Order: sequence, then structure tokens, then C-alpha cells
Amino acid sequence: MRKLLYVVVAVSMLLTLMLAGAAPAMAASTTRDGASADGGSGDSLWNFPANALTLNNAWADVTLNKNTHSKELKLTQFGFSVDIPDGKTITGIAVTVLRYGTDATYLRDYTVRLVKGGSPAGDNKADGGVTWPTSPDSKTYGGDGDLWGTTWTRANIIADNFGVVLQASNTHGTGGGSYDVTAYVDCIKIQVYYSGGGEPPGPGPGPGPGPGGGSPAVDLPLGGGPVTGDLSYTPPDGGTTLFIPEGTQILDGNGNPTVTSLAAVSTLWTGISVPGAPEGACLIGVPYEFTPAGTTFTPPATLTIKYTETDLAKCPNIDPINPNLVIAYYDSVSGWTALTPSTVDTVNHTVSAPISHFTLFAVYAPPPVPEAPVETEAPLPTVAPLPTVEPTVEPSPTVAPSPTVEPSPTVAPSPTVAPSPTPAAEEGGKTNIGVIVGPIVAVIIIALVAYWFLSRRKPPTPEGPKKT
Repeated sequence: MRKLLYVVVAVSMLLTLMLAGAAPAMAASTTRDGASADGGSGDSLWNFPANALTLNNAWADVTLNKNTHSKELKLTQFGFSVDIPDGKTITGIAVTVLRYGTDATYLRDYTVRLVKGGSPAGDNKADGGVTWPTSPDSKTYGGDGDLWGTTWTRANIIADNFGVVLQASNTHGTGGGSYDVTAYVDCIKIQVYYSGGGEPPGPGPGPGPGPGGGSPAVDLPLGGGPVTGDLSYTPPDGGTTLFIPEGTQILDGNGNPTVTSLAAVSTLWTGISVPGAPEGACLIGVPYEFTPAGTTFTPPATLTIKYTETDLAKCPNIDPINPNLVIAYYDSVSGWTALTPSTVDTVNHTVSAPISHFTLFAVYAPPPVPEAPVETEAPLPTVAPLPTVEPTVEPSPTVAPSPTVEPSPTVAPSPTVAPSPTPAAEEGGKTNIGVIVGPIVAVIIIALVAYWFLSRRKPPTPEGPKKT
């Protein structure tokens, strides 16, 4: 019986070793953004293709007529040479695209292919059966163990002409009137999986967000004591930086020194739900959720988050030259709370603030503070002016023209009577009265004589009838 027990134990140990030896090694991976973008030429080209190089909430876009597809949006120069050591075997490639569109029915993938040696190669991973979302969301194509129908070497991956191409299509039929849709892409990342021997990768930004979104963690010194040197952590999208000064004590949510790594997750990349800002306030750019949740820092660490001018333009109550911005954090009880002091760098477009714990953080424009009312004496009531009455002037009646009067005949002027000579005054200045009185007396006498004479003349007495 005892021998049988020994045999069973020995067989179990052997099987365990065999299974352990047969288990495949987990592949390492690294994720990067491209450094060169081309949106094509001619009709249906991509506008602002460089916006698709990094996660920055700035978008490449293309507008498509119905039953058409876009030109290729081509990204290259991903710079994997600093991440993948010599001698590694490429085991898989994943491409993650953050995109959305203006239509939920007809906007779909047309092409999603890798670029090898400068030209598209391998499988087309376009998912034509799924429409694009109408709000920003990410989709991943490929993954570990998927080589996209072709072979890959480290040399292929680290070449500047390695990359990805994407095309979108408007699948609306040709009938009816016009039907345009617009596709937007903010970022396309490539994640390369590898395994095998070789030297450790050289310095670089390290792994980035995987197919589900997320950011690489920064490892912390073990031992539970204060940090022995300054630590600075920036996720691959470059949108935020956490600076932890030497001597900082880092504890978990229960007050224990058990935190061994920290990470930041872009809410835009992963689709994490972000509570809205209160009325009059704005969330600027991309909020970040830091993990592990509840981690505390004594003294505080310094958090810096980037913003863009495009982000500012989306907030109607903000001065783009001297924006009033702060770092704010969110909790379910108080909502968004501004951190003070917050420092705005308008040259580098960043906002910084000290933080003492991990949660959801964002650049935040507080609602404008209403101005305090100024007490003033009540103004006297304004008396409305009397309406001005314009006098109505009755028009004068039209007077008929006077009849034309025939001119009177011209009367010849009477002859001018020469004036009687004025009697000259006698010498010595005395008037001769006789000259004046004499004619008058003469006229009177003549009149009397004429009267007497006429009165003497009697009419003849008529004769009586004759007797027969």
C-alpha cells in the first residue's frame, strides 16, 4: 500500500514538471505611436492626418459621399527599435484605433492593413459588418498570436516604413438624394508582441496601452519605506506626468505601504465614463484615472495634465489668452473639486497641482464667479417724455387765377401850366399889398355887375287872346 502511494506521488510530480515545461512563455509587448502621417490626395482625402499620430483629442477627418470610400490614412515611423531587442521573435501585432463618425448606419471600415516595407501587406482586418460609433470609442484589430497572414522579423518592425493604413467607407446606396458622412480618427497605436532570447530592451517610453486601453505602470521601490529618489511617470500618450519627490511615503487606501506600482488610464482611450461638469464649468481635454484607487502621498506628489487650444475652444466661457484653469478631482459625494494652488503654463499648455491621493483627475475651468452687487441709491423714476404732437396743417385752398384785365388806354399828360410869377418883394423886404388885394377886388366887382345885369333882363309878358 505504501509503495502504491509513493508511485502516485512520483507520477503526480512528473506530470506537474512536464506540464510546467510545456507551458508557453508569456510574450512581452510594446506599444507606440507613429511619427509620420499621410492622408492621401484628391477626393476623399484625410484632413489633418498628423492628428492621428497621438492621443490629443485633435482629429483627422474625411467626409464621404454615399457609396464611396476614403483614401488611405497611412501612419509609419513607429520607432520600435528601442523597445524590441535583437533576437526576439515576433508573435503577434495589434492595432487599436480611436474613432467615431456622424452616422450610425452607413459608416464602416473599408481597409485596416499593416504596412511592410512601405506597402500594405497581409490580411485586411476591416470589420465591414460593424458601423462606427457616433461618440469616441476604440477598436482593436489583431493581437498576440495574430501575424495578419504574413511573416514578420524584428527588422521589418523596426523599419521606418513599417506602419498601418486605414480606410473608411460610406455604404449608403446610390439612390435618392445626397447623403454625406464624416469619419474622425484621433489616434492609431500599434502593439507588437514578441518572445525569445536577446538582451533587455534599451531605454524608451516602455509599453503603452494594450488593446483594451490603459497605460504602463511605473514600478515603485519595495520595502514599504519612503521613496529613495525622485520618480517621474508619463504614460505613452504623453498627456499627463506624475512627479513623486524623494522621501514621499506612498500608502494604499487602507494606510498600508503595499503599493508596488502606479498607472494612469486615459478616459478617452478606454471609454471610461466621466461625470459631467456643473453648469457654467468645463472639463478641458482628457481626464485621467490613476490607479491603484485610494493611493495616498505624504508629502503630496505633483500632477501635470496637458491641454490644447482646441480643448479651450470647446468651452464658451473661457479666455483663450489667459484661461482660468485648475486641476480638479472627482468623487461621488462632492463632484468635481478644484485643487489649489494650480499653476497654468500657457506656453506649454499644461496645468499642474499637488495631489495627495489617487482618483479621477482633469483640467477644469470653474464656473465664473458672479460679481458682488454694488449698493447704490435707487435712481429716481424716469418720467416718460410727453409725446410730441406734430400740428396738422390744412393745405390752403387753391385760388383760381384772376381774370386778365385789359389795360386802360394811356391818357396823354396835361400840359404843364407855367407857374405865375411870384411878385417880387419891394425893396426893404415889405410885401406890396395892393398887388395882392387889387385883383381880388376887381373880380368881386365884375361878379356884382354881371349879377345886376342879368337880374335886369325880364322875360317878355305873353300876349292875351285877341278879341274878335
